Amino acid sequence: MDCYEYWVIKKSGSFDPIYYLLNNPDVRVADVDPLMHFIKHGWQEGRSPSKDFNVNFYLDTNADVKSSGMNPLVHYIRYGKAEGRSSLSGITYSRKPRLFRKPNALISKRLTKNIINMSVSYIRTYGFKVFIKKLINNLLPRVNTKDISAGRSLRIYHDKFISNPILVEKEIQPLDVKISAVIPTKNAGSEFEFLIKMLKQQKGIREIELVIVDSGSTDDTLLIAKQHGAKIIQIKPEQFSHSFSRNLGAENASGDYLLFMVQDALPPSRTWLYELFIILKDKNVSAISCAESPRENADLFYRFLCWNHYNFLDVNNGDRIFQLPESKDQVSLRKNGQLSDLACLISKETFSEYKFRRDYGEDLDLGLRLIKDGKRIAFSGEIRVIHSHNRPAYYFLKRGYVDNLFLKDMFSDFVIPKIDQEDLIADIAFTYEFVNDFIQKDLESLKFPIENSAFEDLVVRAFEKCNGQTFPSKLTRQMPDYKDQQFVTFVEELINQGGFKKQRQEYNGILVPALFTHVNIMLDYLDTVYKYIGENLAEEIKTCLFKQLGIMIGTYLAFGYLKRTGNEPIDLEKLHTILKAGV
Repeated sequence: MDCYEYWVIKKSGSFDPIYYLLNNPDVRVADVDPLMHFIKHGWQEGRSPSKDFNVNFYLDTNADVKSSGMNPLVHYIRYGKAEGRSSLSGITYSRKPRLFRKPNALISKRLTKNIINMSVSYIRTYGFKVFIKKLINNLLPRVNTKDISAGRSLRIYHDKFISNPILVEKEIQPLDVKISAVIPTKNAGSEFEFLIKMLKQQKGIREIELVIVDSGSTDDTLLIAKQHGAKIIQIKPEQFSHSFSRNLGAENASGDYLLFMVQDALPPSRTWLYELFIILKDKNVSAISCAESPRENADLFYRFLCWNHYNFLDVNNGDRIFQLPESKDQVSLRKNGQLSDLACLISKETFSEYKFRRDYGEDLDLGLRLIKDGKRIAFSGEIRVIHSHNRPAYYFLKRGYVDNLFLKDMFSDFVIPKIDQEDLIADIAFTYEFVNDFIQKDLESLKFPIENSAFEDLVVRAFEKCNGQTFPSKLTRQMPDYKDQQFVTFVEELINQGGFKKQRQEYNGILVPALFTHVNIMLDYLDTVYKYIGENLAEEIKTCLFKQLGIMIGTYLAFGYLKRTGNEPIDLEKLHTILKAGV
């Protein structure tokens, strides 16, 4: 009976293993097949199989199903859906994504004057030619028709696997292939063992080798790796780089294929690697990566960053095969050359020819070199790996700094705006004060719950108020640290080195418009997921704004460093050393 139910549910596509694992961490820890757990135990314990089916609601509103003892999801698939029975209550707080929403739709309704001011600021900073290109990109649909043939969207169906009731997980015949999982580690923590176990238990692969490259762990990482038979390579902490450690692991791997992963990712099922490998072989691609699903405790900032990144790659709703696009600008190349070391499967033969380069962004660099040599790579949004970090604002300030140094180094056409260092420090002071005031005044005055549209209007009005305001002469509010006093200390020390030199002059900076662009992405994300903003979500938004501010400050400090003349009022080389460390 279990096998039959397994086939019925799997074939219907009504079970979401990632959703089930994210919402049931005990199942994830237990190392069991999530669908089999749902069939044997989960539905009887009231655990829902996906966001689109509520077990308790279905049983409570269908007494005949409840009394029959039948699995409610199986009943819905076979009978209930055709009979018009509801799978969810009438109240829902989710919406379908609005994929082609204009980035500045909210502003266009209300802020004609502000649009003009922002446009003038953008032209002054980036130049008229870049402004026109940006305007065209925003007005036209986001899909570049020239790139569709080069990076065609496709949907991967594993028909041979999921439609046959015999080929359930435990009965997949192993492919005659050996895959070496290469994982750099340092103090990986207790959850590292879950990753090791899940990799060792992958079905459909003849042999899986574990290769650990450790750069100085002082916890139980090495003990865990040794207990599970991993090949361990130890290097000194100062020897570590993202490329060197992975290349070293690959050199010591004996598999036909290499799977590069990170120490805190987790495959959601025992067929995860098998499914990636099938795409690699059947679609004739040189390498494949997959998207990540944030853990259940991931904060709002990380969730919307992932959502936005996969929108950029056009994989939120499917899988893509990438190859060299007709247009060779940096945006098109990044959209069609992305690989990810969260999970990257590649043949050892191909990797030995290319290897990783660079201390940062080594996965994108590899993908770009592959497509420039006429090869195809794949990125799956359907198959995912569980992974996320809840990092502080100071980390994202540094990340914004390093990311933009990398992009300028990688792409000659990456545009760097004109930056005056004194003006930038004053701009940071104004924007820091603005965000602080918005968090502590505007958001604190709200009564919850509040509809999304009302919240969006509040945000728009807050940014509108910046018109006509003047640069501050001092910081008037104490910034709440949100568990990140390091960020507060860094920014306020920076502001004290010249942030008040434009005091009482009318604001004409570039940081607030840049921040609004980033905040607008957050609003788009909220609009796809929530109908109402509650008190708990509002607290997440506060922290999210704080981290967005960090990314923007880091980004523009990088621009300032790249445009340095040597006559700046602050020591940019010292700042550069601080911001590059540890990212």
